[in-house]
Amino acid sequence: TLSFSGDQEIYLLTGSGKIIKRLTSMRGSDLSPTWSPDGKKFAFVSNRSGSAQIYIQDVASGKARRLTYEGNYNTQPSWSPLGDKIAFASQGADGRHNINVIDVESQEQLQLTQEAGDNEGPSWSPDGSLIVFSSNREGPSRLYVMTAFGTDQRRLLAMKGEQTNPKWSMNDFTN
Repeated sequence: TLSFSGDQEIYLLTGSGKIIKRLTSMRGSDLSPTWSPDGKKFAFVSNRSGSAQIYIQDVASGKARRLTYEGNYNTQPSWSPLGDKIAFASQGADGRHNINVIDVESQEQLQLTQEAGDNEGPSWSPDGSLIVFSSNREGPSRLYVMTAFGTDQRRLLAMKGEQTNPKWSMNDFTN
């Protein structure tokens, strides 16, 4: 995300920082892009509607469509490995963030976390069966994992300090 005129826009860059293409150009800030598994689309957060919502844009055509309509601050989109769903953090009326999943086509949305505290930073497992996220439901932010349906939520680590913004590796580093 770059800003030359105050609004943040999304650009495609080379590894050395050369701008290849400006991908967004609407009024408002566009940020937090994440590529679909097939690389043909990207999801991003934009406040072009007046509040932070998630949009999907086709790279070839440049056409964007709004994906989320519930919640007044939706952020941190993460594509499922099959590209059919996006997990994200959504701020509710109580000011707390919860993890939601939305179907990319039907736009059916499901809130996965209900716990007190903020639940943020979702990331899908390579097979799409689990979602890792951070939560401060028990005090400092810790890492948790749950099924893709929100069941079997459990804390992953018992470490000092805060743990935030988990990302699932696509490689198996167990060997």
